[in-house]
Amino acid sequence: MALILFEESGDLGFSFAFSFPVRFMPCPALRLLFGAVLVFGMSAGRARGDLSGPPITDNNYRVDLTQGVVVGPSRMTAMGGAYTSIAEGAAGLAMNPAAAAFRAPASKGPWDWDFTLGAFTSGRSDFNNFGSFSSSLQKNQVTDGGLLLQGGRFGFGVFGVSYRYDMRKPQGATRVEFGATRFAFGGAVLDRRLNWGVGIRPASLEAFSGGGSSKVLKLTGNGLDAGLLWNPGRGPLRVGAVCAGRIATEQSLEPSGSTGPVRDAGLIVPREVTLPTSGLLGASYTWKSSPFWAAHPATLSADVQVDGAARNAVSVESFAEQKIQRSGEHNTLGYHLGSEYEVWSRRLRVRVGTYFEPSRFEGVSGRQHGTGGFEVNLFRLNLFGERHLSFSYAFDGARRYTNHFVSVGFWHY
Repeated sequence: MALILFEESGDLGFSFAFSFPVRFMPCPALRLLFGAVLVFGMSAGRARGDLSGPPITDNNYRVDLTQGVVVGPSRMTAMGGAYTSIAEGAAGLAMNPAAAAFRAPASKGPWDWDFTLGAFTSGRSDFNNFGSFSSSLQKNQVTDGGLLLQGGRFGFGVFGVSYRYDMRKPQGATRVEFGATRFAFGGAVLDRRLNWGVGIRPASLEAFSGGGSSKVLKLTGNGLDAGLLWNPGRGPLRVGAVCAGRIATEQSLEPSGSTGPVRDAGLIVPREVTLPTSGLLGASYTWKSSPFWAAHPATLSADVQVDGAARNAVSVESFAEQKIQRSGEHNTLGYHLGSEYEVWSRRLRVRVGTYFEPSRFEGVSGRQHGTGGFEVNLFRLNLFGERHLSFSYAFDGARRYTNHFVSVGFWHY
């Protein structure tokens, strides 16, 4: 297996190749899916420009933390974010708190556990689909991790994701960090056909100056969420639904010795940080022998996602550049489609997907993403039971945006 990445002026390209001791001849349907992903993934535009809009002049604004791009475990990313109804293992906690209780088909004992850990770094890109590149943003670094513990019909898990924005031309801040964590508890009823989960999501926004050594701003808040996963007859069909409540934090801003706006290290700070209410509905179906490729298991999945409005808000990049470009004036609707094929029995899975990322900004159109990746079953471990460690890779390409994601976890049969 070989993987080569290269980056030039923020446009990240890639090539990869596989070699197997078996003959790999995908069916026409699978080749068509791969072709569609490559068209989407390599069509990133080369537009250049700064954020538009007047400067921020007072504290009466919010920061909208909604992320339109899929950020999470590599399986979820490679399948275009269509993961609400799959919800397997620790990675499932990223989308659905009901994953805390849901047992993958191979989970037979009274106790089980799972973990996931991943990261990606993106160069200069249009991370939030402004319609142009931010001159202040140098790179994004995203890390995530999750742990799941299950006993009987119940389970508890935690999944966290951290975004780090390094600034090229800072307006008083050299680094901005946003983190969100889901603590979920769930249970199974009706002979495990219906799984439920509830969770709490703390989130925070921090800004640093002086080379990242001095914290000039920290805002935190909490939200509640709930999810369901219906698996009729514990068969191939799954249906999932999630409602994630709004997270918001307000602070009292009192100017000291001045009638002007409150500033920290030159930044006019927001009165509130918000992550609006969102809802997801998804369904998936798994074949033991794919109708597209006989004798090879396959899964198809689809999600619809709605994100609420955030009035009088700007994005993280707008806050960093201190320019007003309104974000989240209206509710947004997106969709996610994904597929997975086991091309080498119990050794290699290949994934392809796509999703539509709606724009949070007036005058900027949404964009279509192409995603894909693979998972390799590495070796067997005896770690509180027999398990198989796996390595996964995923990519996500769209207009002015590309990321490459790697992660390690357990292979789920």
